[in-house]
Amino acid sequence: VEGYAYNTPSTIDVTSVPYSGYVSTDGRITIEGNATDPEGIDTIILVFENTTLVDATGIGGYFLHEYTGLDNGTYVVEVRVTDNQGDVTSTWVLFTVDIPAPPVPQPPTGSIIINDGDEYSTSTTVTLALTYSGGSSAVSQVRYSNDGVWDTENWEAPAPTRSWTLESGDGAKTVYYQIENNDGLRSPTYSDDITLDTEMPDIFHVQPEDGSKDVQVTTTITLTFSEKMDESSTEDAFGLLMKNDEVSGTITWSSNGRRLTFTPTEELKKGSTYKVIVSFAAQDLAGNGLDDDREFSFETERAEEASFLGQYWWIIPLIVIVVLVIALVLWKLGKKPDVQDEVSEMEEGTPEEDV
Repeated sequence: VEGYAYNTPSTIDVTSVPYSGYVSTDGRITIEGNATDPEGIDTIILVFENTTLVDATGIGGYFLHEYTGLDNGTYVVEVRVTDNQGDVTSTWVLFTVDIPAPPVPQPPTGSIIINDGDEYSTSTTVTLALTYSGGSSAVSQVRYSNDGVWDTENWEAPAPTRSWTLESGDGAKTVYYQIENNDGLRSPTYSDDITLDTEMPDIFHVQPEDGSKDVQVTTTITLTFSEKMDESSTEDAFGLLMKNDEVSGTITWSSNGRRLTFTPTEELKKGSTYKVIVSFAAQDLAGNGLDDDREFSFETERAEEASFLGQYWWIIPLIVIVVLVIALVLWKLGKKPDVQDEVSEMEEGTPEEDV
């Protein structure tokens, strides 16, 4: 780059820093180059921001200087060359210092899932699936809790899975999880929920009741369970039998999932015994089955027995007809004249004088 001279011009080449748009991101700038002059070089001076003068005279016109610890801003450095005749040639270097703000330390992040996201568990022992990321530094340790109060919980090395024991007693359970990184920053508290259900379901009530008699043939079968049931497995486990033949019908459920109602497709047969069966394969939502197969029975109403007169009403008019015929015959027989008596009466009634 050629500068200007008051008399004999000098040539100044700044090789290490371009003139336009140079940006320093670490507060450090190096001014390096060469100057030549036909009269010979006397001094090379770097003028920093018009106040700081640095003697940068080097061998054969070479100059080098490093500025460090600069704050953000725009700076100008003048390279001023004086030859042996006292002539001065100058050029300027413009550069910008733009040091990025240091990153704000970030807390770690992660997640927790119990038993692959199942809604229920039949055991207090569960498996936690865990993720963890250190944020601005690596993860150093993690901890777990059943109550979410971080007081006596121990820190331990992170792992993608962990076996964990829930608090005893059926009901909703929560497991809490926290992560710490090497910066000492801690994550928010992460958690996941699951319902503990270790009890087997039971049948509280059946209608018609076991051993019932004279049950109407239009009846429906109702089973009430101790808890909400898995509809699919319970329907497969249910059956209504008559002489080992399964009765067809439809099943509906109450809104709380505890009451099953079976409606036969056709009326039941009168005077018949029916069996209701529910196998141990009937499960609640957690997968607990009945402790054993269940069986209930009932008898339907009998057909009404017709009275003798109701069954044989036609005999009465027949008897009446027979009696009337016999009476008529007897009457006819009673009116027939006796021939011998009539002859005797005629002989007795003849006058002697006619003889």
